[in-house]
Amino acid sequence: MLANDIHHLHVPSSPTVSGDPRNGGSAFVSVSRPDLDADRYRTTVEQVTGSGPTRWTAGDRDSAPVLSPDGRTLAFLRVVADEHGAERPQVAVAPVDGGEARVVTTLPLGAGAPSGRPIRRASP
Repeated sequence: MLANDIHHLHVPSSPTVSGDPRNGGSAFVSVSRPDLDADRYRTTVEQVTGSGPTRWTAGDRDSAPVLSPDGRTLAFLRVVADEHGAERPQVAVAPVDGGEARVVTTLPLGAGAPSGRPIRRASP
């Protein structure tokens, strides 16, 4: 490997699968790429089907995708700035069949990777 090859390093991680990608299902995976101009890594969530991969999230610091138990929603981490400008990972969710992602946590120290278990609300 030569220094000129660094921009080709695309590192996949955190796959989650909905159905069989060869038969209409898909996999979601976070992919990290070096951004040499900014001297940092960019991470996006990609959807992989039988036709190949496509970028699925619009953020450049999205990772740790997890499908909901019913397979209709994808949760993932998105790094966002808080009211003081500090960047922290927060949980975002988006419908698998398309639509805008929305950040659903505002934890002061940031969130950890979401789990695929259903959320149970406390009863009143």
